[in-house]
Amino acid sequence: METFKVVPSDGAVVSIIYDTYSSGWQLFFGTIAELLEQGKFVVLSNYNQPLKTLFKLASAVGIDIEEELKNDNMAIIDVFGSKYETYFDIPNVYYLHGVVDVDTINPKILFVFERLQPKFKKRGLVRAIYALEGATFMFGEEETLKLINADLAHKSKYHPDTIFMFLMNSDILSRKFIAWVSGISDYVIVTKSKLEPDGIIERLYVVRSPDEGFRPLAFKLHVADELTKERIKIEKLF
Repeated sequence: METFKVVPSDGAVVSIIYDTYSSGWQLFFGTIAELLEQGKFVVLSNYNQPLKTLFKLASAVGIDIEEELKNDNMAIIDVFGSKYETYFDIPNVYYLHGVVDVDTINPKILFVFERLQPKFKKRGLVRAIYALEGATFMFGEEETLKLINADLAHKSKYHPDTIFMFLMNSDILSRKFIAWVSGISDYVIVTKSKLEPDGIIERLYVVRSPDEGFRPLAFKLHVADELTKERIKIEKLF
């Protein structure tokens, strides 16, 4: 049994697709932990949870988000908090004041990135979206795809080395939406769960990678007890 890691190359787009009972969300945060260790500056856009809940989820893989924010290793754009007016006075947490809708969100987010540029210019930038089902709940699937395309176009022109990370719950989003985002991704990782009388059986599939000679791979997925990024364990199936 070995630890599973995602180490995307600069400029890559990564999609992690999980279902309601699977551990794919931990893989998302584990990858963020790995990139923080590499010295990247991570900007996490939060669409899904109150901020304190997000901190607890990240702690499952050993990330102390409040400490990373204080040490200028991360920033959070709290779209959820902006939408529902739940504000916290925490360093490097940004809110989008005024109306948060499909017409105003991207300009407001780009304004935040202009302010953050001195922090990530020499370190490399990771944009992590937690999560796309939260964005579609706010804006709808079609409008969210338009926002993603606009973000990727801006990245290709101004910040081509930025790593994008998308997390998606396949039980909420449509197959069309997931297929579209997967199609624009360099790495696609899928986790699936099955409820059995004696527990949850999980599988992890690596279905796309830019690595030379890559072929799709399937693994048994296990979650160990330790609260670190090494807790996602795999056994190769074939």
